[in-house]
This record gives sequence, C-alpha cells and structure tokens, in this order.
Amino acid sequence: MKLSSPFIDLILYNARIYDPLNGFLPATALATRFDRIIALGSDQEILQLKNHSGQIINAGGRLLLPGFTDSHTHYWKYIQRQMELNLENCHSLSDTLQLTKERVKRSPEGSWITGGGWDYNLWPAGEYPHRQQLDDISTRHFIALDSKDWHTCWVNTPVLKRVGIDPEKPYPGAKQLAFHRVTGEFTGLLEEQVRLAVFELLPKWDFSRLQARYPEMLQQFYRCGITAVHSVETPDEFRISQDARNQNQLGMRIFWYLPYQLLDQAKALAIGQDVGDDFLRICGVKMFVDGAFGSQSAELLENYDGLNHSGTEVMMESELKEAVAAAISSRLSCAIHAIGDRAVQKTLRILGQFHQQSRQSGLRHRIEHAQLIQPEDIPLFKKYQVYASVQPIHLAHDIPVIRKYLSRRAHLTYPFRSLKKQGATLLFGSDIPVEDYNPWCGIYTAMERKYLFKPDEPSFFPEQKLDLLSCLQACTINPAAAAGVDHRLGRIHPGMLADFFLCNHNIFDIPVQHLIHTHSMLTVIDGKIVYRELTRE
Repeated sequence: MKLSSPFIDLILYNARIYDPLNGFLPATALATRFDRIIALGSDQEILQLKNHSGQIINAGGRLLLPGFTDSHTHYWKYIQRQMELNLENCHSLSDTLQLTKERVKRSPEGSWITGGGWDYNLWPAGEYPHRQQLDDISTRHFIALDSKDWHTCWVNTPVLKRVGIDPEKPYPGAKQLAFHRVTGEFTGLLEEQVRLAVFELLPKWDFSRLQARYPEMLQQFYRCGITAVHSVETPDEFRISQDARNQNQLGMRIFWYLPYQLLDQAKALAIGQDVGDDFLRICGVKMFVDGAFGSQSAELLENYDGLNHSGTEVMMESELKEAVAAAISSRLSCAIHAIGDRAVQKTLRILGQFHQQSRQSGLRHRIEHAQLIQPEDIPLFKKYQVYASVQPIHLAHDIPVIRKYLSRRAHLTYPFRSLKKQGATLLFGSDIPVEDYNPWCGIYTAMERKYLFKPDEPSFFPEQKLDLLSCLQACTINPAAAAGVDHRLGRIHPGMLADFFLCNHNIFDIPVQHLIHTHSMLTVIDGKIVYRELTRE
C-alpha cells in the first residue's frame, strides 16, 4: 500500500466482501476517500492506513455487498403516496369506501382526495368500482384514486366533468373497468391514456411539501441496502429532485427517464442521455405500449380467458416506430413498457430495426416488465442488446390473476430463467408505489416464485427460478450498466463509488425463505454513512 493515512475517511474491516462479478474477495477490509473506494486488502493492510480523523468500523464478519439499485420506480410518486390516501390493504369494496369516507371527512370542501392502490381483484366476487360509489361519499370534493397497477383511475362525477367527460356516455376507446362486468353500464373509470387528463388538474407537489417526512423515508430504503433508483417521472418530479439536490438533501442516486411526450422539448434543449452527475442523471425516455395484467389491459396475441378482448394497444406499431426513431435521433435510450406478448413482440421488432444505429450511438434500450413472452422472442433480447427490466415482486401478487385470465399461457409468464439462460441482461425493480420497495421480497420471489412470499405455497412454474448470483447482479452491476455507469458503480473495487452495505446475515448460508428478512446493518453512499444499526466500538 502506497497510501498515506491523511487521505482515508473510512475504514471497514473484518468483513466478508462480495463482488457481483468476482464473487467473494480475498480482501476483508476496504478504505474510502471522499466518494470512492481507494483500497481493498487484509485487515492488517488496511488498518495500517488509519488516521485520527477517519472512521474505523468493525464489520463483525458480516457480508458486504455493493449498494442495490431499484431499476424501476416512480420515486417521488412513492414519497407522495405516503402522504395520500393508501388503499393497498383494502380487501373489499366496503373497506375501500370507508377509508375514502374518513379522508373526505377530514378534508375541506373543494379539495382533492388523491391516492390509490385499490385492487378489485382482491375484492369479493361481483364487487366493482363505480363513480356513483364515490359520488355517494361526496360530490363536493374531487376524488381521484389510482388502481394498484396505475392503469385505471377511479373518479367521482365532479372529476369527470372537470376533464370534459360525460358521466353518462363512454369516452372513445373505453374498455375493461369503464364498463360494469355484469350490467355493462358505463362506470366512469378512466383507463390508460385517458386518465392522464386527471393528472394535469392535480395540485402540484414541490420539495417543501415533502421535506419534513423525506428523511424517514430515505431510511426505509437505506435499511434495505438501496442506494440508487431508476425513476420514470415528469419534469415536476425532476424539479423536486433538483431542489433536493441543490439543498444537499437528495440522499439517493436517481437515474431519470422522461416521458416520451417531452421528446420535442428535450430535442429543443439538446437534452440527451448522460446529462447530469452521479446523483442525478438523465438516462432516456419512457414509452407505454400497453396496459397491465391487473386491469386486463396488457396487449395479448389472444383474448384473455373469459373475456372478449385481448387488452389495450396504447401505441400502434407505427407510432412506436416514430417515437423510437425520434428518441434515437436525440441520443436518448428507450425504456418501453410492454407487458403482454403482443406488446413485447412489437417492441422487440421495432428495436431490432434500430439495433445497429443504437449501438453506434451507445444507446441502452430496455423493455419494462416483459411479463408474457413467446419463446421465439426471448433470444431477441440478447440479439438486439435490449435489457429485460423485470419486477419479480409483481409475480408474487399476479399468480391468481394469471391463473384466472391466462391459464393456457401461464407457463410463458415471468420467464426469468429462460431470459437469463438465453443471454438477456436482467434488471430488477419494484415499481413503487405499485409494489413494496423491499428488494429482498423481489429476490425471494425470483428464486422461489411463491404467492405472496408464502413458503408453503407451491412454486409457480419452478423451472423459471433464478439463482442468487443472478439476482444480485440484477440489483447491482446490471442496473449500473443500463445507466451507463458500470465503470464506477455496482461493484466493490478500487476506484468505484463508495456505495455499499453490510447485511444482517450471510445470505449465502441461510434457508432461502429467510431472504425476505434480510436488511442492512450499515449503509454507505458516496463514502458517507447514511444508515447504521451496528453498535459503536
């Protein structure tokens, strides 16, 4: 070691250090300076570098991993949702309406009641949302509640009128929950693109509204080992990120994907990928090709079981091709939401047409979700170098929906092992606030494929299980590569950014069902301790 002690900020020793590319390292200690890992070695070697001002931490033989990246979030929407009406734990229509009624009682007339997380798939058979149910609670408030999958918005009549929709007449393109499953009556629920009109009316959030509770929410992420996110959000949320960054309160690395509707503005401002710094960086543009399983709006090659439709085509192939071409000309990578097999097939076909041009421009395209894939399409992820950005935690909740609506095709859903085996690069995300942020629930699901993480449940098509190493790579080095920062993030190696955490147990030595109880004892971002459960020496 040729380092002089005045340059060491942090020494961590007596650790079992794991790198996602090289496995367990012979080194048991590391040293950091400013934001970087600058040395790895034995305890004796690294402790020789100690000085009076640097911190020294005994890891107690614990496992040290690179910081995790959540590759699919709506980050600030999640933060906001914690301050809105949360309906995720409601298992009936009556429970959902009761919580809504309680929030209305506490809110002044004329105000907006926002939030969501309702999932009619969890309600007793025959219970469906309808605008009249919200009208019975109040027509003197504006009530707008997103479904769990964020593809349907349940609103009362005052909101319908504000967005210019006749409460008695279906809007063009209305499908699924816009019509009552039994009576066929127009329910007033807003689906897919139509629901976006509501978002334009909502009161704007800024960092000052979130600032008081934000630190405690950061601690939740840190405790799980999360140090970075990929986020798909609007310029309003990007502004929140900027404000937090300017006040040195961001606390999380954010790699941002802007809505494709803003391509013209991005082009006019000459905004391309990799604009920003290591804490806030623009990576690309997000597009939606279809809907979701939960709302039966994912675009399929065949009809859903028991229904007379095959989902919603949010973007036609010609529209998608035009949008992808525009993004590539602006040097922006494409993150394309495609869940159903027809949507995935269409997306791969378009990205294949631009493969050579994309490679020459250094672009890093990805398909978000990819939950139902025909076998012949799986090799195209490798062929066209398209990242498979998947959210294993969705599977833990989707199994009953898949069995009900996709029974003949269930074996083609969430094909994690087939993707990995045929050369696709996997990225793991949570899709917060749609699902829980805990990456260990996603890892457990990818490895065991159990409904609601229950060990006694049968594994859902166990031939698609992943191994632990593949899961760790999907949370560390792979997301770094998708963001173009794998040369300085996602590994434990000298010169890399000092983002890492200590596990409360060795995940390689425990029964797999205990993975969901994994958490961090010490989390470091940019060389600074941001979370600590370890007792001080």
